[in-house]
Amino acid sequence: MRLIETDLALEWQDPEGQNISDARRVLAGLEAKLRPDLVHLNSFREASFGWRAPTVVVAHSCVRSWARACRDSAWLEEPRWRRYTERVAAALDNAQAWVCPSRSFHSEIAEIYRPHSPGAVIWNGIAPGAAGGRKQELIFAAGRLWDRAKNIEALAAAAPGLPGPSRSRDRPMQARRLL
Repeated sequence: MRLIETDLALEWQDPEGQNISDARRVLAGLEAKLRPDLVHLNSFREASFGWRAPTVVVAHSCVRSWARACRDSAWLEEPRWRRYTERVAAALDNAQAWVCPSRSFHSEIAEIYRPHSPGAVIWNGIAPGAAGGRKQELIFAAGRLWDRAKNIEALAAAAPGLPGPSRSRDRPMQARRLL
């Protein structure tokens, strides 16, 4: 495995698509050099680049589902975000397959973008029973605390009713600190 870093903008950072031609050029060069058997994408727009190998899009997040989770989507009617939505829908239709890490997010993607293919759910993690030994009872949450879509406030609200200590960055978890 090799990691090749680029300075290409992520699609949500470039809703107008100004970086698409650069992304297409850079990634086409990598495809020609590496000749992959499969193209696995963790973003959408690149699925529309006409890859030679079969393409799988793994939908982890998107701007529209994030805005829906935050109940703040009026700004998505701006032309640049409509173009973003059109590109994501086209990318899902171009990919040979698309997957999501949960049924809930799969339903969101299907409802928002209406892709032609049904997609599938492949959960993050390992198969049940794969790990050996006794597991420590622990709830771990990682995310941008300022991001309402991460819903950390729900964990903070539940923390006082959980057995054992609840901590955030080695400090007692308090809802007011997380909101």
